[in-house]
Amino acid sequence: MATALLGALAHYALIKALHHAEAGAVQPYSYTLLVWVTLLGAVVFGDIPDHWTLMGAAIIVASGLYTWHHDRRMNQKPSSRPERSGVEGPRLRRAHDEVPSTAPLFARLRSG
Repeated sequence: MATALLGALAHYALIKALHHAEAGAVQPYSYTLLVWVTLLGAVVFGDIPDHWTLMGAAIIVASGLYTWHHDRRMNQKPSSRPERSGVEGPRLRRAHDEVPSTAPLFARLRSG
């Protein structure tokens, strides 16, 4: 019963965190779950992960930290960024951006 309540509370906290911040800012904190589960498995069950598991977990955590660091740099104020040569890369689509309609594409496919 306590496990179910703690699980429900954790999911509610994650939903509230995603309501207040973008997923890219919140997700790196969920990677700490790997550390806690590994420690819990070792202490409670005596399950020591093999080197493949540790390497996979390190890759997942490193990619999450890289994404977090990249998002922080991209969200800095423009005045604090170094000047570029005028060439801008593609703009990433955010969740709240408008999604273009696919109706013109389907109209062309039907008529052609």
